[in-house]
Amino acid sequence: MLCMICRQETAAEAERCPHCGAKPWKMPERFLSDEQHKLWYEKEYQPQLARWEASGKKRLPEAEGFAVSGKTLLRYSGTAADAVIPYEVQTIGERAFFSCGTLRSVTMPESVHMFGNEAFAYCDALESVGYASVFPAGSTKQEEDETEIGDFVFADCTALRNAVLAPNLTAIGRGAFHNCRRLSSVRLPRHLRSIGAYAFWGCTSLAEIVIPPDVTFIGEHAFSACFGLRSILLPAGCAVPDDLPEHCAVLHESE
Repeated sequence: MLCMICRQETAAEAERCPHCGAKPWKMPERFLSDEQHKLWYEKEYQPQLARWEASGKKRLPEAEGFAVSGKTLLRYSGTAADAVIPYEVQTIGERAFFSCGTLRSVTMPESVHMFGNEAFAYCDALESVGYASVFPAGSTKQEEDETEIGDFVFADCTALRNAVLAPNLTAIGRGAFHNCRRLSSVRLPRHLRSIGAYAFWGCTSLAEIVIPPDVTFIGEHAFSACFGLRSILLPAGCAVPDDLPEHCAVLHESE
């Protein structure tokens, strides 16, 4: 992950950033409210940033080219390989990063809970997408913001290997990871309820998948052409998705 203070690469398990000494925090089970987010920014983030800047050391430049309106990221026109989305953003707009060929990784604030259709589609160099771990463990959000991934959000991101999904994710849209053929594993969050048609079509490197117990809808061909899929674990009573590979073992949790 990228440290939010110095913006340099830091191991997720590290007790402190090796570059600036900032202490990383674990991602909370629920997102913070706007008030909690503002409190964290003023009491935690700004003082640590001020200490870092006062040390005279240089901070890696923030990716430029973000067009933001209110709390929605409308468009990204930058050329950075590793983009850090501004902390105030809550919605990634439709086609915001569409066909951004230079993009290698994206780090988002945990306030992001909505992904517009085709937001990252055809970013063929994109390898990883995740959230910055910057909030104290155990923090809770007073108002639940359910997270949704729209249609074809990561479609044809053929280099994508790792996608960290928000814990409050409830819906994965149609064709969301269509043809992400290097995506080797994905952990579906506990509160997920629906997986759209063609959601993981052509994810040929995906070896196994565990469907959370709250899932009540899996669209047609959601896992078609996943030729590397060896096993799928379904909650009790969930229908078997169509067009699974013949060699894929279908397991059900006990009733």
